Amino acid sequence: MEQYPFTLWVQSVSGGERTDEGVPVQGNITYTQVSKCREETRSANRQVYIGGQAHNFTSFILCPLGCPKIEEGTTVQMRDGNTVLLEKDVIMFREKQLHCRIWV
Repeated sequence: MEQYPFTLWVQSVSGGERTDEGVPVQGNITYTQVSKCREETRSANRQVYIGGQAHNFTSFILCPLGCPKIEEGTTVQMRDGNTVLLEKDVIMFREKQLHCRIWV
């Protein structure tokens, strides 16, 4: 069994503008592969505390050390080949001793 069987992709948006009337126009959305990963779900204690505030999460993604830091609020995808298994916004990113952990 492979330790990190899936790939982690990070969303970026470029070129968002406004029309002459001031209406926002969505930019181009692209995804970039940044790491291998796996998911762990939690059935109990689905909260993480950031700055004293509780945030609910559905699962967390584990990546090997060396995964670039992903900012809170960034949309990520976990993929198995071309199949998107999970698409969520990052709640918190932490680098631990053995791996990186991303709460989504």
